Formats: sequence, C-alpha cells, structure tokens
Amino acid sequence: MKTDYAQLALSLALESRSSGQIFRLRVSSGSMRPWLDPGDVVVVTPALASELKPGDIIVVQSAAGLLTHRLISSSSEWLITKGDACWMVDPPVPPSALFGRVAASERGGRRIWNFLHPVWRVLQPGVGLFNRVVLAMSVLARRLRV
Repeated sequence: MKTDYAQLALSLALESRSSGQIFRLRVSSGSMRPWLDPGDVVVVTPALASELKPGDIIVVQSAAGLLTHRLISSSSEWLITKGDACWMVDPPVPPSALFGRVAASERGGRRIWNFLHPVWRVLQPGVGLFNRVVLAMSVLARRLRV
C-alpha cells in the first residue's frame, strides 16, 4: 500500500507531466547511492524517451510507484532502469511511464549535483556502460541457472 506522501507525489508528478512543468521529488531509498541519498530532492525536467541516453537518471512509474533510477537501455517499446546500488535491473516499463529526466539533486536546500552540466554529461555514459555490463552479467547468470 502506498503512503500518503507517495500518493501525493504521484498526483503532483502526473499534473506536472501533463503540463510539461519541472517538478521536485524527494528520494525515499538508497537505491541510487552514492549519487542520491534518502531525503535528497531531485529536480525532474520533462523529457521524451527518444531524447534519453543510457546513463541518464530518470523518473518512471513502476508497479511500486515512482522510481528514480538510471536508464540502462531503451527501445521504442521499453525502458530498462537500474538503481546504482542495486545488482539487478528493474522490470522494463513502456516509454509512456516516463515522467522526466533528473536535472539536479539537492540536499539540505543546497544543490549537490547538476546532472545536465557538460562534465557530468560526459561521465554519465560511463556509469551507464557499467550498469549495462551488470545487466548482461545478470541475464547470463539467469540463463546459466536454467
């Protein structure tokens, strides 16, 4: 069952997405450590799935609610994400589940990371590549268990 905050966040995010506005969202887990900690606030900007690159941190709606994870892979039919602190990838979601790209993070009212900064845009694909390697290893491990 979703908490009141999760329901409110989803409602506000849906409204922001439909109007193409930037919104803020509080991180509730440590799945994106070391980049995002619980309690951090992420600034989410509108984005189309076709504009995303592996390594981008995005917000999607999953079965569990809003999810802020890194994009690992995508096609016209699905997006695959993974938390940086997680070993397994998330179940694929359709591009229609996309709420936007994380542009920045804030902690204690101060900006910590600007994920759209040119230096970060150069580093993000490397983080995305690492996560794609982990994805390939997890798929291989699943196949070997069968």
